Amino acid sequence: MKKKLFYYLFAVLCTATLFTSCSDDDDNGKNGDDQTEVTDISGSYKGNLVVSIDGSAADPVSQVISIAKSGDQTSQVILSLKKFSFAGRLVGDIEVPCTVEEKDGVQSFSGQKDLKFTTEFGQMLGTLPTSVSGTVRDGKVSMKIGVTVAALGQTVDVAFEGDKMSGNESGEAKILSFTFDLENEANACVIGHPVINEDNTITFDVDQAMVDANPDWESFKIPFQNLEGKKYEAGKDYQIAIVCSSSKKGDLFVGAGGSTLFIDDLEVIGK
Repeated sequence: MKKKLFYYLFAVLCTATLFTSCSDDDDNGKNGDDQTEVTDISGSYKGNLVVSIDGSAADPVSQVISIAKSGDQTSQVILSLKKFSFAGRLVGDIEVPCTVEEKDGVQSFSGQKDLKFTTEFGQMLGTLPTSVSGTVRDGKVSMKIGVTVAALGQTVDVAFEGDKMSGNESGEAKILSFTFDLENEANACVIGHPVINEDNTITFDVDQAMVDANPDWESFKIPFQNLEGKKYEAGKDYQIAIVCSSSKKGDLFVGAGGSTLFIDDLEVIGK
């Protein structure tokens, strides 16, 4: 009788242990998926950005904001806003780590970081507590960035709405990146991140104070036009000729004499 009772108790204990182990494994797997697996929102988003200082909003500007995965988990990302400026002066690049959550097909992200910048204006402002929050739905992003500027006693709010860029909107050859060498003194007036528009023009912001101090400077746009009947074909070899002239029709050797053109770090980036 005692022997049968021992075997019975042993079987009950083994069964209870088996149920407990299975329950723990199932819970861990489920919780891990909920915490780390969300729809991947990484990519570049192009849209309109509005900067407000103490509630006073500036005109919208075209801007590209990037969201990149931080590691392997889609629930951890880094939001980047390049060459952020306000009050007409360059502050620097904003990069804030964010956590992504998903519910009913909408991805929500938020994060905060105390930022320090290396630009002259950024160093003057000191440490800037910065918060980010936003949502992504069907490739459209809506977000807000809040920056506390204690040195000036101001609150800077940034609102952005845009669409995710596919990276291959057209089969034609396109310029994918346009940058300025900010270490070059001649480019010191550039404070906005250059944006390549759908109409093949490039726009960027400049320091208005420097423009006012140099009345001979003029704002300009550079259009890029495709030749009629020509298109880019992947797999073929191409040669690119870049002609820079100090005066109109200088490439035809009929430009005005005595003009001087300074060019530094000219770069073409494509894929």
